[in-house]
Amino acid sequence: MLKVGFLLFPNSHLLDLAGPLQALDNVNEFIENTVSLQVLAPSAEIKSYQGPLFSGLKTLPTEPEKFDLLIISGSKYNADIFKHKGCAEGIEWLKHYHLTFPNANIAAVCTGAFFLAKAGVLNHRSCTTHFLHVEQLQALVPTAKVKENQLFVWDNNIATSAGVTAGLDLTLDWIENTIGAEIAQNIARDLLVYERRSSEQQQIPERLRYRNHIDNKIQNLQDAISKAPERDWDAKQTEQLLNLGYRQITTRFKKATNITIKQYLLTIRLELAETLVQENTLKIEQISEALGFNSTHAFRKAWHVRYGISPREYRKKCFG
Repeated sequence: MLKVGFLLFPNSHLLDLAGPLQALDNVNEFIENTVSLQVLAPSAEIKSYQGPLFSGLKTLPTEPEKFDLLIISGSKYNADIFKHKGCAEGIEWLKHYHLTFPNANIAAVCTGAFFLAKAGVLNHRSCTTHFLHVEQLQALVPTAKVKENQLFVWDNNIATSAGVTAGLDLTLDWIENTIGAEIAQNIARDLLVYERRSSEQQQIPERLRYRNHIDNKIQNLQDAISKAPERDWDAKQTEQLLNLGYRQITTRFKKATNITIKQYLLTIRLELAETLVQENTLKIEQISEALGFNSTHAFRKAWHVRYGISPREYRKKCFG
C-alpha cells in the first residue's frame, strides 16, 4: 500500500489540503486499499487561514516514517509566515525527514515551497511557487532555479506547484505516474476537473487533450476505444455501447472533443504504435495488424503523416 502524508503548518489553506487529499482518497474508490493517508502537524489542532480548525491531526513523530509522497501545504505569504507557533518545529521536522530519507518524494503546494526552502530542501533545485512570490522564493534560496509561468516542477523527487489549484494538478500527475493514467483520468472526471493540466501544457498527450470535457457518454466511448483500438468502432458498435443513435453520438463527440471518432481512434492507435515501435519486440506488420489498420501500407502512411519518417526509420533513430 502506498503511504501519503500531509504536513500542515499554522494558517494552512483549506484547499491546499482538501484538493490533493480528496484526489488521493478517490484512488481507493477505483482500486481498494491502494493509498493510506495521514495528516501531520506540529499540534493536534491548528487553525486554517480561512478560519475553520483542522483537528484530530497526528502530531509530528520523533522518528519519522518514510512516505511514498509527503505533501506540504501552503499559507498566505507574508513577512510573518515563519513566525507562527509551531512553524519552527514543523520546519525542523521537515529538515530531519529530508536528511533521513533524501530520496523520498516531497511535494509542496503553492507557498509550501517556502517551508521546503527553510528546511534546505530546495538548494540547487529547480522549483516554482505562486507567480506573485517567485522573487521572494529566489531571494530565500539563491542557489535554486525558480521557474515562472509553470504549473508545477519536478526536480527528481522534489516537486513544487504554482498555486492552490496547481496542487491538484501536481497530485493527479503523481497518481498518473505512480498508479496509472487511467486512474488519474477517472479521478479528474469524478472531481469534474474539466481540464487536466500538465506542468507544461504542450507536453500533454493528444489523447488526454481530447478528454477535457464532461460528457460522460463520450468519456465512456473514449474509454472503450482506448481499451480496444483494434476495433473499427463503426455505427453499430458505438450505438450498442452507448444506446444512442449514431448521428447523435457523432455530433456529441465532435462537440466535446472538436474532432471526429475516426480521428480520435487514429490518434489512439498511433500513440500505442509509438510505444510498440520503441519497445522493438514486434515487426511493423505485426503492430499494424494488432492495432486494427486495414493494411501495413495504411499504417505506414498514417505514421508518416504524423512523424514525417517511416516506422522503421523512427525505430532506427531510437536505437541508433
